[in-house]
Amino acid sequence: MQHTHDDTTIAQMVARVGGQTAMRYFRQPVDIIQKGDDSPVTIADKNSEQAMRDLLSELRPNDAIYGEEMGGQVPSKGRVWVLDPIDGTRSFITGNPNWGVLVGLVVDGVPQIGACYIPYCNDMYHGQMGVGAWCNGQKLMVNPNPMPLEQYYTIATDPKIFSPHEFARFEQLGGQTKHIRYQGDCAGYCWAAMGMPNIICEAGLKIYDFVALAPITIMAGLAFTDWQGQPLTKDSDGRVICCPPQYHQQIIRILNQ
Repeated sequence: MQHTHDDTTIAQMVARVGGQTAMRYFRQPVDIIQKGDDSPVTIADKNSEQAMRDLLSELRPNDAIYGEEMGGQVPSKGRVWVLDPIDGTRSFITGNPNWGVLVGLVVDGVPQIGACYIPYCNDMYHGQMGVGAWCNGQKLMVNPNPMPLEQYYTIATDPKIFSPHEFARFEQLGGQTKHIRYQGDCAGYCWAAMGMPNIICEAGLKIYDFVALAPITIMAGLAFTDWQGQPLTKDSDGRVICCPPQYHQQIIRILNQ
């Protein structure tokens, strides 16, 4: 059967089916397994990814798939869909609604399309490089004249994601802003794309944590790079900064002192 959906629509469809599957388990008792990297996983993560893979295999049978729970390959050439069935499993487990489902399309090693679905709020964020970014159909574009840096919040998911040296640099950045907060997972990046005063600085991320967010944040007018200021690709080291472009170089200098 020939499917005529474009890739951006498919990314949203896959994210939504993953979210609908995961919501069946949200705020319900679930068994928790600790993976080798000490991160938790539940049946919700696994069943959500399986539902996403099933839909992708139907709509794009010739494309590769890489998912957090079931693995795969991300080749340097060609098309691969990168899935995070529950970004924020710890939030999910503890009943915090700020978790999401991430779907990214990587072409020749570079993120091109991304969708982030926050099921509890029924918010769908999506973006395509060179085209734009949207939330629930409303175009996203941050203010080109940002407020002073000291009025922003420095945000990370958890202080434990940093090495001691990285954490010192993170705190140095936080000292230049209003406050440090630990919250958000993928939602924090989407809120930044909506214009919220979030500067997000993280380390230890995997490809499935960031590729879907790149098109959303960048096309909303934010800088979204590694700590060296380089674009994020499949080979990035997992250290990420998301901020207004006007403060990007200043923040990069702080992180590399």
